[in-house]
Amino acid sequence: MNWAELFQDAGLSEREARSVVILSTSKELKASELAKKLGTNRLDAYNSLSRLTEIGLVSVTADRPMRFSCSHFRSYSSALSRINVNESTEQANRLISSCQALNQTMRMKKTANQEKQALDLQC
Repeated sequence: MNWAELFQDAGLSEREARSVVILSTSKELKASELAKKLGTNRLDAYNSLSRLTEIGLVSVTADRPMRFSCSHFRSYSSALSRINVNESTEQANRLISSCQALNQTMRMKKTANQEKQALDLQC
Protein backbone atom coordinates (compact mmCIF):
# COMPACT_ATOMS: atom_id res chain seq x y z
CA MET A 1 0.00 0.00 0.00
CA ASN A 2 1.38 3.42 -0.91
CA TRP A 3 0.68 6.76 0.75
CA ALA A 4 -1.95 7.87 -1.75
CA GLU A 5 -3.90 4.65 -1.22
CA LEU A 6 -3.57 5.01 2.55
CA PHE A 7 -5.00 8.53 2.43
CA GLN A 8 -7.82 7.43 0.14
CA ASP A 9 -8.68 4.60 2.55
CA ALA A 10 -8.81 7.24 5.28
CA GLY A 11 -11.43 9.21 3.36
CA LEU A 12 -9.53 11.60 1.12
CA SER A 13 -10.42 11.90 -2.54
CA GLU A 14 -7.88 10.74 -5.09
CA ARG A 15 -6.97 14.37 -5.88
CA GLU A 16 -6.57 15.22 -2.18
CA ALA A 17 -4.39 12.17 -1.61
CA ARG A 18 -2.21 12.98 -4.62
CA SER A 19 -1.97 16.60 -3.42
CA VAL A 20 -0.61 15.49 -0.06
CA VAL A 21 2.00 13.27 -1.70
CA ILE A 22 3.08 16.02 -4.12
CA LEU A 23 3.25 18.70 -1.42
CA SER A 24 5.23 16.46 0.92
CA THR A 25 7.95 16.13 -1.71
CA SER A 26 8.00 19.84 -2.58
CA LYS A 27 9.08 22.87 -0.58
CA GLU A 28 6.09 25.18 -1.07
CA LEU A 29 3.73 25.38 -4.03
CA LYS A 30 1.17 27.86 -5.27
CA ALA A 31 -2.25 26.38 -6.03
CA SER A 32 -1.61 26.90 -9.75
CA GLU A 33 1.66 24.93 -9.52
CA LEU A 34 -0.08 22.10 -7.70
CA ALA A 35 -2.92 22.15 -10.22
CA LYS A 36 -0.40 21.74 -13.05
CA LYS A 37 1.23 18.75 -11.33
CA LEU A 38 -2.20 17.22 -10.69
CA GLY A 39 -3.40 17.86 -14.23
CA THR A 40 -6.42 19.81 -13.01
CA ASN A 41 -7.52 23.43 -12.77
CA ARG A 42 -6.64 25.92 -10.05
CA LEU A 43 -10.17 25.99 -8.56
CA ASP A 44 -10.15 22.21 -8.03
CA ALA A 45 -6.70 22.48 -6.47
CA TYR A 46 -7.93 25.24 -4.11
CA ASN A 47 -10.93 23.12 -3.11
CA SER A 48 -8.68 20.19 -2.25
CA LEU A 49 -6.20 22.44 -0.45
CA SER A 50 -8.98 24.00 1.60
CA ARG A 51 -10.13 20.63 2.92
CA LEU A 52 -6.57 19.44 3.52
CA THR A 53 -5.84 22.63 5.46
CA GLU A 54 -8.95 22.11 7.62
CA ILE A 55 -7.86 18.55 8.39
CA GLY A 56 -4.36 19.70 9.28
CA LEU A 57 -2.42 17.87 6.59
CA VAL A 58 -1.51 21.05 4.69
CA SER A 59 -0.40 24.45 5.92
CA VAL A 60 -0.69 27.74 4.06
CA THR A 61 1.36 30.94 4.13
CA ALA A 62 -0.17 34.38 4.50
CA ASP A 63 1.78 35.54 1.44
CA ARG A 64 0.17 36.57 -1.81
CA PRO A 65 -0.04 34.38 -3.72
CA MET A 66 -0.64 31.82 -0.99
CA ARG A 67 1.81 28.97 -0.86
CA PHE A 68 0.97 25.54 0.46
CA SER A 69 3.21 23.02 2.14
CA CYS A 70 2.90 19.70 3.82
CA SER A 71 4.65 18.11 6.77
CA HIS A 72 6.69 15.02 6.28
CA PHE A 73 4.90 11.71 6.48
CA ARG A 74 5.74 11.01 10.12
CA SER A 75 3.19 13.54 11.36
CA TYR A 76 0.35 12.06 9.34
CA SER A 77 -0.86 9.40 11.74
CA SER A 78 -2.28 12.04 14.08
CA ALA A 79 -3.83 13.96 11.17
CA LEU A 80 -5.33 10.77 9.76
CA SER A 81 -7.21 10.26 12.99
CA ARG A 82 -8.89 13.67 12.50
CA ILE A 83 -10.28 12.85 9.04
CA ASN A 84 -14.05 12.45 9.25
CA VAL A 85 -14.55 8.98 7.82
CA ASN A 86 -17.58 6.75 7.95
CA GLU A 87 -15.51 3.67 8.59
CA SER A 88 -15.26 1.30 11.49
CA THR A 89 -12.88 1.77 14.37
CA GLU A 90 -11.10 -1.37 13.22
CA GLN A 91 -10.32 0.16 9.83
CA ALA A 92 -9.19 3.42 11.44
CA ASN A 93 -6.83 1.48 13.70
CA ARG A 94 -5.53 -0.46 10.70
CA LEU A 95 -4.84 2.79 8.86
CA ILE A 96 -2.96 4.27 11.81
CA SER A 97 -0.95 1.07 12.21
CA SER A 98 -0.10 1.11 8.51
CA CYS A 99 0.97 4.73 8.76
CA GLN A 100 3.19 3.97 11.75
CA ALA A 101 4.74 1.02 9.90
CA LEU A 102 5.49 3.25 6.90
CA ASN A 103 7.06 5.82 9.24
CA GLN A 104 9.28 3.12 10.77
CA THR A 105 10.37 1.99 7.31
CA MET A 106 11.23 5.56 6.35
CA ARG A 107 13.25 6.05 9.55
CA MET A 108 15.16 2.82 8.88
CA LYS A 109 15.93 3.91 5.30
CA LYS A 110 17.05 7.33 6.51
CA THR A 111 19.35 5.73 9.10
CA ALA A 112 20.77 3.36 6.48
CA ASN A 113 21.42 6.29 4.12
CA GLN A 114 23.13 8.26 6.88
CA GLU A 115 25.33 5.28 7.74
CA LYS A 116 26.20 4.83 4.06
CA GLN A 117 27.14 8.50 3.76
CA ALA A 118 29.33 8.24 6.86
CA LEU A 119 31.12 5.22 5.36
CA ASP A 120 31.54 7.04 2.04
CA LEU A 121 33.17 9.94 3.87
CA GLN A 122 35.59 7.60 5.65
CA CYS A 123 36.71 6.08 2.35
